Amino acid sequence: MKKKNNNETILGMKIYKDGFEPKKLNKKTKKNLGQDVAAKVGGTILGTAFAPFLIIFGILLFAIPIIGWIPGIFLIGMGIVAPFSGIFMDADDFKNFKGECPRCDTLITIKVKEKATTCKVCKRRLLVTKKGFELA
Repeated sequence: MKKKNNNETILGMKIYKDGFEPKKLNKKTKKNLGQDVAAKVGGTILGTAFAPFLIIFGILLFAIPIIGWIPGIFLIGMGIVAPFSGIFMDADDFKNFKGECPRCDTLITIKVKEKATTCKVCKRRLLVTKKGFELA
């Protein structure tokens, strides 16, 4: 005699007494998580390396009366924020190119290595240039 399963299913996920079924990470997801952590750590190290230069240069500019105050404050602020910039880094930012279709303004994301793509909305062929996407 089979044991009856009392768990309910909503949208393909089993519901247990303590909540939803935990999502299992596959190898690709684990690799992407590792790349994201590496990008965040790398951004934090880079920001920490640049912070003293930004702060010192900002103080030197701030010493110039009136003209140097605004850029000086800006650079000092950037030096303070720079070590925390790694938190906002994402590995996808280095692997993907994002832009808008020049014809229909749809947001398109492609891999950096690709030279051309097709818009999914207007079906036009687009070339990747330094300025963004251009119609082929």
